[in-house]
Amino acid sequence: GSQLYLAANTGAEVALYHAGNSKLATTSTGIDVTGTVTADGLTVDGLTQLNTNNLSNGLTISGNDNANVKVRFDNTGTSGGDFVIQSGIAGASNQGLSIRDLDNSAQRIHISSGGDISFYEDTGTTAKFFWDASAESLGIGTSSPLSFAKLSLQSDATDHTLLSLRKGTGNYPYVKNDGTNMWLSSSLGSTGDKFGIDLSAPDNAMRIDASGRVGIATVPKSDWATDAIQLGTNLALSEDANSAYLSANA
Repeated sequence: GSQLYLAANTGAEVALYHAGNSKLATTSTGIDVTGTVTADGLTVDGLTQLNTNNLSNGLTISGNDNANVKVRFDNTGTSGGDFVIQSGIAGASNQGLSIRDLDNSAQRIHISSGGDISFYEDTGTTAKFFWDASAESLGIGTSSPLSFAKLSLQSDATDHTLLSLRKGTGNYPYVKNDGTNMWLSSSLGSTGDKFGIDLSAPDNAMRIDASGRVGIATVPKSDWATDAIQLGTNLALSEDANSAYLSANA
């Protein structure tokens, strides 16, 4: 018997059929496809919206090359950013998800299949912010955080500064490590700064001022000897070239 292949209805849709079933029909706003679209490429102008009654289906992008299954974001504006989201790391055969520059010159983020997350420095070659999922450790400046530490800081800067703490634009303490020594200092170039340990404000458990005076359970007095250790409000331990002194000074 006869079989319908094309139907053109006056003032309505034009439909293409396969084995008697409608597969593509025009509508007042575009086309309606029943089934799967297989294409070598797809260019869409304007807003794209995916509607599905089964959210578990969503959008699937599949392929057999785990380093080259990708979604490209090509912003053609004057200052637009161009990125690619892809499986694996560009040029490598591995699992996970990556975000990189469209020109493939710089890796930005990689999430491994095991949950490790790497954020890369400006050249896109070395991970400098790294989350180790199995050890639950975070590395800043390193992709190999210590497994027994929750936070590992590593710096290749010439001044060896690892951490600075600052409120507003004021002075700040910082932690440094040159590979042999570690120290905590106050802001660079400030002679009036002090370092203190306060267990319950406003009392001071210990305070060190810029002249080297140490106060234990007190703020060191500026008129006492430089490099003196002051105990409470009236006792001080100091030294000269030959002797050590414990003195009282109200």
